[in-house]
Amino acid sequence: MLESFATLDDARYVVRTLSSQFAKYADELSTGHARPQGREVWTKAIWKSFEHLRNDLGTQWKLFPDELGKGPGKADGEFLVDFFLFDSRIGPRIACESELSPDERKIEWAFDKLSCVKSDIKILIFERSFEKELPKSITEMTGRYLSDFGHIHQGEIYIFTQLDHEKSRHYFWVAPRRGPFRQGEFVFSEMVFEQD
Repeated sequence: MLESFATLDDARYVVRTLSSQFAKYADELSTGHARPQGREVWTKAIWKSFEHLRNDLGTQWKLFPDELGKGPGKADGEFLVDFFLFDSRIGPRIACESELSPDERKIEWAFDKLSCVKSDIKILIFERSFEKELPKSITEMTGRYLSDFGHIHQGEIYIFTQLDHEKSRHYFWVAPRRGPFRQGEFVFSEMVFEQD
């Protein structure tokens, strides 16, 4: 990933690193509560998880926003999307939108922003109780946005991370060619790790 477009193995590394940190940081930020509560806690936990990933990747990587916000629910200095990791030699590599509201219109708005930015790996984090697969409403919304959308590049990786309290599930789709695509060509697969 340091010299070329991100691969699915790179995406697995990113997802594994981030998801191993979500609950840890949410617990640290949940002072006085038995379990992590509230969007503010989770938003800041996600930022801290990205900071952890940036430190893992090395000094050429920059995180935007570059510091944890003092206000409720935000990090300071959002740039286009909630979180961005830039490789200072190549440019934007990992973009993330997090929408921790059950309101599907807000999830749709977050995905709309995410789909329009340049990045190898695009991550949408949303909160929902686990189902057997990615919720149908999410896949239908994705299809509406990505069908006939020419801004998709071959090899671009979309990851949907579904949070359910302290646990997460991850689904991915890798663009097999340049867009546009037709409705129904977006089949998200669950990202399962060896020890799962």
